[in-house]
Amino acid sequence: MKKTLSLVCINLSLFAFAQCNIIGPGIIKTNEKASYRIETENAQCTNCYKWAIQENKDFIKGDARKSAIDIIANREANVVLSLAVLTTSGIEQCSRHIDIAVADHKVFDEHPEPIDEKTCDIPNLNYTEVKYALGKLILIPEQDNPDFSYTWISTLKNAEKIESKERNPQFSYSDENPIETIQLVLSSKKCTKLSIRTYKEEFWQQNQ
Repeated sequence: MKKTLSLVCINLSLFAFAQCNIIGPGIIKTNEKASYRIETENAQCTNCYKWAIQENKDFIKGDARKSAIDIIANREANVVLSLAVLTTSGIEQCSRHIDIAVADHKVFDEHPEPIDEKTCDIPNLNYTEVKYALGKLILIPEQDNPDFSYTWISTLKNAEKIESKERNPQFSYSDENPIETIQLVLSSKKCTKLSIRTYKEEFWQQNQ
């Protein structure tokens, strides 16, 4: 008989249950990858694990039969990640509560006061899109002050968000999955400004 976790379903009453321990964060942000693993790997085989999140199975990325998985959640939720392991001494079970919060960008919290245009040292949020290769984009802002910090977020048609803190970020896209919005949060020691640009699909289909 193969040593797989399907043995668990035969007759759970035949085994003594023990506790395992899941290693991983208890709070994560939407669209951010978080990794989880069992603390002690003592399974009978490499496929003798069973990870599960009830009603949110799509959050689990990777092979749920292995000792480690990733979670990427695209919505806010409170979930329970459970794990069952078939070991030589029986079945081990454990679970972990995970709070999934909407991703926020701390830059907004660092400057909660209204922007005073008289003292704000950010002249503008202008930047140029340069399609330098097929499906490749680089952004070039007008501002080159070394004290400025940049947070760029590119949102694709399939809702995937890609973040960069480079001054000149590079993003990828395709005709089937073009960029729909680009968000720039530009911060100085005095203020923070936000720019959001939206794009039609035709923009990405134009010749470079």
